[in-house]
Amino acid sequence: MRKWVLLGMLCLCGCGAPPATTTGIADPVAPEIYRRWQQDDSYYALVEIIDAHLDRPDHCRATRRDVLRRLGQPNWDTICIDRERVWCYQGSGRHVPRQDKVLFTFDDRDKLVDIQWVSE
Repeated sequence: MRKWVLLGMLCLCGCGAPPATTTGIADPVAPEIYRRWQQDDSYYALVEIIDAHLDRPDHCRATRRDVLRRLGQPNWDTICIDRERVWCYQGSGRHVPRQDKVLFTFDDRDKLVDIQWVSE
């Protein structure tokens, strides 16, 4: 019984859960936001997706797989970054080109350990 309760709690907080539409829980991010990120690399869509699914204040940690599922492959490539541990994304369309890039740092078990917003 405890296993089922724990599994249910994990699904509710999103840790390793399939996309929200298959769990019966409505996705807080509208399909239009995902489209804007996929087609235009919209900074504002990037922020909304990260806030809703990846930068969670609870005890659950997102994984590399969660980041890939929500944002796709990294779209910003830079030097001096360990590409296995750090993935970089850049949003576009922000009026002030500051902190429009985000770095996701993963540990050895593919858990997301840090999210940093940076400027070039």
